[in-house]
Amino acid sequence: MGETGVSTIDTFGVLPAGVNAAVALSYLHRVLAAIETENRSTKALISLTESEAEEDLERVLSARHSGSPLPLDGRFFVVKNNIDVGGVPGTLGSEHFSHRIPEHDADVVQKFREAGAILVGVANMHELAFGATSENAYFGTVQNPWDITRNAGGSSGGSAVAVALGWVDFSLGTDTGGSVRCPAAIEGVSGLRPTFDEVSAHGVYPLAPSFDTVGLFSRTAVDLELLLDIAVGVESRHGTVGPTPLRIGIPTGGYFTEGVGSGAAQALMDMGRVLERSGAATLVDFDLPDAKRSDYVSRMIVRAEAWRVHGVGFEEDSSGFGADVASRLQLAKSIDSAEEASLSDERVELTKKIDDIFEYVDVILLPTVPRAPSLLGPVDPLKSTEQNLAFTYLWGLAGLPALSVPCGFDDGMPIGAQLISRRGSDRMLCRLGAHYQELTNWHLRRPSGFGALHNSSSNE
Repeated sequence: MGETGVSTIDTFGVLPAGVNAAVALSYLHRVLAAIETENRSTKALISLTESEAEEDLERVLSARHSGSPLPLDGRFFVVKNNIDVGGVPGTLGSEHFSHRIPEHDADVVQKFREAGAILVGVANMHELAFGATSENAYFGTVQNPWDITRNAGGSSGGSAVAVALGWVDFSLGTDTGGSVRCPAAIEGVSGLRPTFDEVSAHGVYPLAPSFDTVGLFSRTAVDLELLLDIAVGVESRHGTVGPTPLRIGIPTGGYFTEGVGSGAAQALMDMGRVLERSGAATLVDFDLPDAKRSDYVSRMIVRAEAWRVHGVGFEEDSSGFGADVASRLQLAKSIDSAEEASLSDERVELTKKIDDIFEYVDVILLPTVPRAPSLLGPVDPLKSTEQNLAFTYLWGLAGLPALSVPCGFDDGMPIGAQLISRRGSDRMLCRLGAHYQELTNWHLRRPSGFGALHNSSSNE
């Protein structure tokens, strides 16, 4: 298998070479105005960051003028609103935190801005990052641009929608139990949950600290590798996937086939065959008998940690929390210290069983989300979250990296494939995803429902 190539990250954010400051500023303001107009319908952003964008633009132009353009050279991005931007309300998507204003940028935000990215907004989210539909009573529900009657996934729904609609070249989210991978799949973009603790979480408001991971969205997997390098502060090391063919495990029964829609199941098999025919993979049967228990233990530990983070504030004044999150916190409160200790012990045992899988497979291939997202309104967000994260939660138990890439459509809705591997295999996953995207075009399709800034294809 050949080189995956070097990213361009060129959705639309690059300013033409040689433009003067006035032209560049005018271009930036036109983009911000267009995003603001579309955001009235989508609710993907909580606010624009015009002054920060102007500051970033000045940095980009100064670097160009000096003859040393910055690595990202004016690409646009947004960050989920639980990732700090100095001087901008960091609300966590909650009325309770609506007046919280961080003093400084999170480490990861600072790295991207210093690398020449232009921050244009902060993204809407499921309140507290504690849910997977991005329904939000205070800031408005993030709209799914493929079908506004269905949930957008979450909790990083706004970050995913901003990329799907072409507003930005990439975005930042957080992934505790699937909050990057789930909306990436539902919105038809690429999303990476890095190995736990690979990217600094300094300046990121926690939900469950032993699971929380800063994640990345872009249109392509090759872009995600470049973005990961910037996020962790290392030189880009683009190249081949590695020793091939990789042993890719696909489930043939058990937990990972339960409730999977026929379209998702077929798309997954088709993806496996594409990789196998290319010489990149050998397909092998895969199962994890303790998968259901691992999912349960993951969810319970996250609840217990979420209560430690938010319980005091909730008990002091619950009025600033939406009903959905309030019900989750009430459930979290019921987990006592003895149960949490037992869960932590079990986590060690289950992590060992998960790690043992990689003795006979190199990569696990699963649907990111088992079936099309549920309808808004009639379906309880708690149940929708359980469905959306059924195949994503447990990998955080072991701190594994996981990548979601588009692999097909079912009744007009994107299907995402999740690639999971050993800790530290983030770049291999990105390269495997990039190789698949060289052979297919699912990642190039965009929703047409909102008249996106760069609507180059439809969902047909």
